[in-house]
Amino acid sequence: MVNEQNTRERKNHRNMDDAPGFDTLMDDLKRELDLVLDKLRPQQDEHITHGPAVTADSEQALQLFGKLKVMLENINPECIGLLDELRAVEGTEQLVSQIEDFEFEAAARTLAEIKKLSG
Repeated sequence: MVNEQNTRERKNHRNMDDAPGFDTLMDDLKRELDLVLDKLRPQQDEHITHGPAVTADSEQALQLFGKLKVMLENINPECIGLLDELRAVEGTEQLVSQIEDFEFEAAARTLAEIKKLSG
């Protein structure tokens, strides 16, 4: 029964490849996807070229770390709201991941380590 169904599906697939207009449909689909990718490319390029813009020892980062420390000590899930700002700080990838996973105690230890390393 299963082999029979697989054989039918393969025949249908082959028939679709041979169907008139299939290549045209595939070309149209490719063109549409290329247009979408072209529109998204500037956003991707911007994200790649800019990356983290703030160093961990900057005043901006230290203020953010102070606010985050209190939230983590209180196991405050609203610290999720700081993730975008944290992503802009170099070296915070593990910290961001821990907060995303609601591992607040581990995140507090990682934050302390980052602050220690940044001086």
